[in-house]
Amino acid sequence: MSHYCRQTVLSMLILFTLSVNAEPKASSSDKLSEVMQLIDEHYLHPVDREALIDAALNAIFAQLDGYSAYHPKQHYIDEKNAHEGTGFGTGLIIDFLPEPTIVFIADQSPAQQQGLSVGMRIETVDGTDVTHYSQEALRSLLSTGVKDSTIALTVRGRDGLRALKLTREKTEQVDLFLTRDHDGLRLTIHQFSWLTPKHLAQWLDQYKDQLHQNSLTIDLRGNLGGSMKGAREAAELFLTQGSVLGRYLGKNNHVLYTYTADHAPRYPTIPLTLLIDQDTASAAEFFAGTLHANQRATLVGQSSRGKGTIQTYFSLTDGSGISLSTKQMALPNGQLIEYHGITPSQPTH
Repeated sequence: MSHYCRQTVLSMLILFTLSVNAEPKASSSDKLSEVMQLIDEHYLHPVDREALIDAALNAIFAQLDGYSAYHPKQHYIDEKNAHEGTGFGTGLIIDFLPEPTIVFIADQSPAQQQGLSVGMRIETVDGTDVTHYSQEALRSLLSTGVKDSTIALTVRGRDGLRALKLTREKTEQVDLFLTRDHDGLRLTIHQFSWLTPKHLAQWLDQYKDQLHQNSLTIDLRGNLGGSMKGAREAAELFLTQGSVLGRYLGKNNHVLYTYTADHAPRYPTIPLTLLIDQDTASAAEFFAGTLHANQRATLVGQSSRGKGTIQTYFSLTDGSGISLSTKQMALPNGQLIEYHGITPSQPTH
């Protein structure tokens, strides 16, 4: 099919989706079936029906809030794996300093087996120059995928450029790592998953003797969020039992849930400093906001992104899925995160 013909068909479907809200629900669904049937029966050129349906769905979601989305089958699996902290990955954590740089490599991971090291800069992924990519775009390229799938990297280290391929293997997601600086221990949480509370507790138990004498810095800069469940349970590790973590609001700001700390805290007295910036978003904002509102942490850095909606995943019959914004977060003091973000108590530039 020529580019012109493909664009004509896609434009017709997009025009249809833009008119969905103007029609009663029953006639809207009938209209899509009718259009597809007319294309099947009368359109001159062969078409890929699945591609057309995907294009129509993407156009529908383009009219929503920017966080709701349609996910083809493999992407839907990757998204769910990221929230659950499982999947097939490479064991890398990348930060932007300002170029994409390896800051952590998991033991026994494909990245370690290939001899990659902390400090190497990633220049290309599967042949694409990523030196000026956004965090979201690069993390999407490096995210978990199917078993035995490969990812080609070009990295720059002390010995110059090196090209290699990593094969994704079954692994728990690398979501945090610990370093030392002149102020004590610093724990960087890359993103939140269901496994983050477990990993966080393991690190803190390992260094609990030092933490009784020093404060702990938790670096949330560049943390785009992830699992709200993981963020809530991680915050509970530091909060007094019964403390209000926050609320989920539905349509018309109706309170759906009020979350409180259900268990006695494992680390009730460790002084906490949280680093945030404009790329701290969603679940990371909730984590920072609830600890600050409960006077358990000092926030240092820049105002956060202000992404306070929560997406619910719905599976479709063919294995694909959608994520819809169904709730938004409110902190214990009633402050909404959406559009407002979290303001640090100690701003920096």
